[in-house]
Amino acid sequence: MKALEALIAHLEADEHVQRFRVLEQHILNHPLYQEKYAEVIKRQKIMVQSQHGHRQHAQAAEAAYQEALAPLVDDPLINEYLHLQAHLNETLQMISQLIEAALTKPFND
Repeated sequence: MKALEALIAHLEADEHVQRFRVLEQHILNHPLYQEKYAEVIKRQKIMVQSQHGHRQHAQAAEAAYQEALAPLVDDPLINEYLHLQAHLNETLQMISQLIEAALTKPFND
């Protein structure tokens, strides 16, 4: 468990994680960002559903999603938040894969 606690402490101290948390709180506490983000999420859900079910509407749904996303991506604060989110997701995925490999190694040998 010491290794897990050390990993968590390292992640919590990481400057990217700390900056992400600051940006996240700023976005969550800003009504305009909340409204725009809610619209993006709504359109994203419609886009994903249309890609898996109503394929004839998929292109229009993706265009509507991109239209809602564009103003957010153009905002420097949101842009930084999204880049950090992608970076942290990649980092967590890599950690997950490393842990999975370490746990399954005894079974594969």
